[in-house]
Amino acid sequence: MTHINNYVAIVPKLSLPSQLDGLKNQDKITPLVPKITQRWSTTILDNIKYLAEKVKQVALFIFKASLSVCLYWINPSFFAMGFIGGIAFDEKVQHTVGKIQAVWNHLSYAETAVGCFLCALSLPVTMVTSTLLWSAYLGAKASARPLSNKAVPGLE
Repeated sequence: MTHINNYVAIVPKLSLPSQLDGLKNQDKITPLVPKITQRWSTTILDNIKYLAEKVKQVALFIFKASLSVCLYWINPSFFAMGFIGGIAFDEKVQHTVGKIQAVWNHLSYAETAVGCFLCALSLPVTMVTSTLLWSAYLGAKASARPLSNKAVPGLE
């Protein structure tokens, strides 16, 4: 077994070079499977921190899924356009999202409150814009996953 970043690659033990010749590339190494590790620590505080982190991850996933469903329900055509645009222009979308996050992190609470108030005044435009941006972000995240050359035509 070979350990690679919390994953285990199961490699068959072959001793003779003639045994290697008969195998195809996909037979030499099986897909990576998650490595089972004991995450519980000896202290209660570490266990609580670990559990809180897992609850936070689940809550964030539920929030993102709910947001996606709601925005799709409000504007399905803009959601589809943004998702396809995110797949097509994934690097540009990731760069734009980084810029938005940088600006957002440097705003004071008063500036954030003014921005939220102005967004509430222009709610129809805000909903379309947020639908396009969120679906483009999801499309860029979906296209950033590693793809095999066989799955995408023209990448041979």
